[in-house]
Amino acid sequence: MKKYIQYLFLLFSVSVITLSSCTNADDFEIPPFTHPFFNEDFTNQTAGSGSEDVPVAISGVINTNTTNLPVWGVRSFSNNKYMQFSSFYSEANTSDNVWFILPGAPVEANQNITLNFDLAQAFPVGTFPLNVYYSTDFDGDAANINQAVWSSISLNFPSATPNYEFVRIKNMNYLNESTNKQTVYIALVYKGAKTGGASTTVQVDNIKLIIN
Repeated sequence: MKKYIQYLFLLFSVSVITLSSCTNADDFEIPPFTHPFFNEDFTNQTAGSGSEDVPVAISGVINTNTTNLPVWGVRSFSNNKYMQFSSFYSEANTSDNVWFILPGAPVEANQNITLNFDLAQAFPVGTFPLNVYYSTDFDGDAANINQAVWSSISLNFPSATPNYEFVRIKNMNYLNESTNKQTVYIALVYKGAKTGGASTTVQVDNIKLIIN
């Protein structure tokens, strides 16, 4: 009986080895993981509070208001940090054109850029003020923003969400259809006004820019 059991065990072992040797290695190939070119959750930023605003300051990022003084600031709630802007806190009879430009992404021919981020709003007034643009001729100098050509990327954000509830904005894409390598700049731009315009509070978190 013992020999019979040993024989069955040997037969089973040979069968397993045979099946394993017939398995194609490609069946278990792990798909490549694409590291984000830019990945920011504002954890290492200093958050403001109350009336004290602390501007977002990230290496390689442009944070500027081309028409006024306030810029994107860092805020914190429930131990989560994010960037925020609202024209409600600007001076009366002024307008805001607040740019948050990500570092220039080197994109080869036929490569794609994918932008993902979390977005929330509060106290909506007027047209939703956040826009997303890209440029292939911007030189990276904040003084030359208005000299570059900026094209819009559609932002599919729900028209009505509860105050401060983050929604994931996914797969905003730019494809380099040219045969040349390009440096592509992606910008999140708040366009609003304190008086008679859009002053909705906008919050942005977990920004990821992926080249694939």
